[in-house]
Amino acid sequence: MTQEMPEPRGLIAWFVRNSVAANLLMVGMLVGGLIVMSRTKAEVLPQIDPRVISVTVDYPGATPKEVEDAITRRAEDAVMGLTGIERVTSVAAESKGLITIDVSDFADVQSVKEDVHSALDQLVDFPPTDAHEPRVTVTEPVSSVMRLVIAGTVGEKALKQAAENLRRDLLARDGISMVTLQGERDYEIAVQVSEKDLRAYDLRIEQVAAAVRAASVSLSLGTVRTSGGDVLLRTDNEARDAAALAEIVVISDRNGQRVRLGEISTITDGFVETPLINTYNGEPAVFLKIDRADDEDAFEVREAVQAFLETYRPPAGVDVTGISDTTEIIGDRINLLTRNAIMGLALVFVFLALTLDLRLAFWASVGIPSAFIGGFLLFGQFTTINMTSLLGLIVVLGIVVDDAIVVGENIHEQQARRGAGALSAIAGARGVFVPVFVGVTTTMVAFATLLMSSGVIGQILRPVPIVVLSVLFLSLIEAFLILPNHLAHGGDWSTGAMRRLRNRVQKGIDWISDGVFVPLARLSVQFPAVVIASALALLIATVGLVSGGHIRFIFFPVVEGDEITVALEMPAGTPFEQTEGAMQQVITALQTGVGGQEAGLYRSLSVTIGGRLSSGLRDSGTELRSEVAVATLELAPAGQRDLTSAEIERRWRAAAGPIPGVKALTFESSGLAAGADVSFNLSHPDDDVLLDAVARLTAEVATVAGVDEIQSTAQPGKRQIEFALTPAGAAAGLTVDDLSRSIRRSYFGEEVQRFQRDGEEVEVFIRFPEAERRSLADLARLRIPLPDGSEVPLSTVASIKETRSFVTIDRVDGQRVISLSADVDEAITTPGAVTALIEGRFLTPVLRDYPGLSVSLEGQARDQADEMAALIQNFVIAMLAIYALIACVLRSYVQPIIIMAIIPFGLIGAILGHMLLGFDLSFPSLFGLVALSGVIINDSIVLIDYVNEREKDGSNRLDVIVEAVRRRFRPIFITTMTTFIGLVPMIAETSIQAQFLIPMAVSLAFGILFGSILILLLVPACLAFGAGQRQVGPTRD
Repeated sequence: MTQEMPEPRGLIAWFVRNSVAANLLMVGMLVGGLIVMSRTKAEVLPQIDPRVISVTVDYPGATPKEVEDAITRRAEDAVMGLTGIERVTSVAAESKGLITIDVSDFADVQSVKEDVHSALDQLVDFPPTDAHEPRVTVTEPVSSVMRLVIAGTVGEKALKQAAENLRRDLLARDGISMVTLQGERDYEIAVQVSEKDLRAYDLRIEQVAAAVRAASVSLSLGTVRTSGGDVLLRTDNEARDAAALAEIVVISDRNGQRVRLGEISTITDGFVETPLINTYNGEPAVFLKIDRADDEDAFEVREAVQAFLETYRPPAGVDVTGISDTTEIIGDRINLLTRNAIMGLALVFVFLALTLDLRLAFWASVGIPSAFIGGFLLFGQFTTINMTSLLGLIVVLGIVVDDAIVVGENIHEQQARRGAGALSAIAGARGVFVPVFVGVTTTMVAFATLLMSSGVIGQILRPVPIVVLSVLFLSLIEAFLILPNHLAHGGDWSTGAMRRLRNRVQKGIDWISDGVFVPLARLSVQFPAVVIASALALLIATVGLVSGGHIRFIFFPVVEGDEITVALEMPAGTPFEQTEGAMQQVITALQTGVGGQEAGLYRSLSVTIGGRLSSGLRDSGTELRSEVAVATLELAPAGQRDLTSAEIERRWRAAAGPIPGVKALTFESSGLAAGADVSFNLSHPDDDVLLDAVARLTAEVATVAGVDEIQSTAQPGKRQIEFALTPAGAAAGLTVDDLSRSIRRSYFGEEVQRFQRDGEEVEVFIRFPEAERRSLADLARLRIPLPDGSEVPLSTVASIKETRSFVTIDRVDGQRVISLSADVDEAITTPGAVTALIEGRFLTPVLRDYPGLSVSLEGQARDQADEMAALIQNFVIAMLAIYALIACVLRSYVQPIIIMAIIPFGLIGAILGHMLLGFDLSFPSLFGLVALSGVIINDSIVLIDYVNEREKDGSNRLDVIVEAVRRRFRPIFITTMTTFIGLVPMIAETSIQAQFLIPMAVSLAFGILFGSILILLLVPACLAFGAGQRQVGPTRD
């Protein structure tokens, strides 16, 4: 009596027999993914949490040295010992101090902020009397959506008022929550009293100030609790405009004679004195910067703004224009991915149809969009649609189909042996479950370790592993629960001419297998030492191409930008008119070097003279400095111009040439600008020694080819007049404080009032007219009041000495530092090469000649070094986890070593691919290599798993190895070619915005081509090495 075989059980078997469940699962993945996709927020780059606390203290009129002594140094000492603080840096500038606190990775930022508040509150006499209260803020991540330009020739006040009204209207709309006004000056009421008028009425500035304070009052006086209820008492006599101030009585006598403020002064209700020019395509302008909050979508914010502008009617003479729309960048990247994914999918389907049955080709290809769209169900919960998440989709594009092909090919083989039906489908899926599962899982482990990076770059790139893990997980579900069900039913779809063409292709694959690789595999197992040694020699030679500089490594490739920014800085104290003239030369160079707007290369030119926008030193986003100017060129979309942003920048820079008197002129066109390419901090207890060391190192760095825009914070600041009380002044009863305040009142002015008007703070200052503050001779004749009421010239009670201060005084962890930075022309060399050259050739003798000097790597080079160190650590962890996983599955300590030893050889194809196509190795290339390692492991396990299964039958080991090459050649060949073909559209992409993505595709595509050859030759050699037997029998058919 024959015993019936029990029916296979398990999840795979249940789904093979349940078509409804398999189809519903696939539809659920697609529909659910599409729903989540429609709700996923979009942005250019993922939001970054810098984990930074800023302490800002305004100290109007103070020099950088005063700010350092009174603010930054004291604040540093107060906070440096707090728990959770990793680094404290400070910048003392004119009228402002900024302390930046880097919070440790695992500390709570809000708790540290509260500790900083408490530490500052405990300081005595902090801040100084004339300084504003400290503002302690946590730097919040924001994502820019667009900017609005409010332009017209209606006057500065009318422009600002129109922009403020528009800002309030936008914030009142649903879906818009972050709008910042930029490019404006603060309101100020200036009361200018000449020294002549003061003498005529026997007055001093402090007396005028006291009169204004006494007359302009808004004060709560208490409460009267009557039987009918409480009644509030208050006086509201605050003067809030020039007319009200002019009526304030300064002097009155018993005879009724009164002298009003308007009679002895000129009152101007306008803006702060520091000049500022903003233009948009030549017209005066201010700007509104529109950002999105965490829970907002960039496209929805843009649509809300556009919907409002459709019905908005600006004031007469004012135009409103939208610029710098980041959603265009997102849309371009999405279109790029979609276009290349569709082309890649079409090519993969055609190839699969030529090598497999049309039914298998169709369902394997359907698995790609199923895994992609279904992946949104997972990664859509943790990240947004942005440039790096799209990067992750491109990474996984080349490997997501591999597991489906291996499973489908094995099912097809089982059906050829046992006939169509559920049993063949179950056996085929189960037969390769272990190698496919382990191969995909090891790839997921390799990418999962990238989640442990915590720096800025790690946060930017974190969406990549999240996307890859999600899509690969869904691809496993599709390959083992959905695909077997679809292949279990029905016969071959390839008929007639299609079948004949497929058979011809199959004969070609068989010829490559039996005529090329099987004989080579036979040689490999006969002479394994020769094969291994040859592969090692090729690997060493290829790596030598990189170490020898024949193939360069740059941390991040140039990302095509949509703007070019030119920052011009004159020596500190340069008159505004000279800065304006220098910037006009830059604007003229744009016309001569690039052309006008009619050339179609750019859309608009925004210029700011006398300051810069979006500075972290001001809440309003406008930093006023007479020696600074910035020009921003908004380029046409990359697809609409034939020049890259880098080429436009080069032409503009060349046309500008050297501009006399300019301290620094920097051009930036990269879409991911991250500061200077090379940066060092130097510190020494002796300032003179420090300055000498910086000057020497600066001169040596300037000799390096390809290095330009060298800048140092050791720049002399404005001319500075220092006063010291003379013995005569002391004898007259003056104190240093009396002297300082008298001079400050006259030249900086005395703040007498501050109030809110139309939602903005307005300050009222009393000072000398500008004409009396322009001459050093006038300064010497300034009258200083004595305690007895008389006045004497300044020169009789104070000594005067002219010096220079620094523009800024920088400190890091309590030590005074000077920063040295430079940019690198990557057409000549790389930032890494320059940094290594400086450290190896220049710093060693400098450190030897200046004992006590310390030098630290800073800026993006420091961040990159930290990221690379973390990446190496994470890679080691990944390799240990992968080894343990493979060892447990294969039940071998040695075979995982063989498999993992093949991974470095994938570098050969990747490096040669970069050299062949003319690309530099870069950080995205490393992502391609991580994906490549998973594919190599997958294919190696497929090969070794077959060897292990056959050896259980007692077959000759070397014969089994060669037989494994023949039997596994087809799935390895097909997965290799589908990966390569799927990435061909991306590699062949000519659009400008795709260039930074191509190196990653090159690493994976060319790495898998060469890696597959090595798998079929080097793995057999490693398996045969030490086996003892060198005779190989004929391969069985």
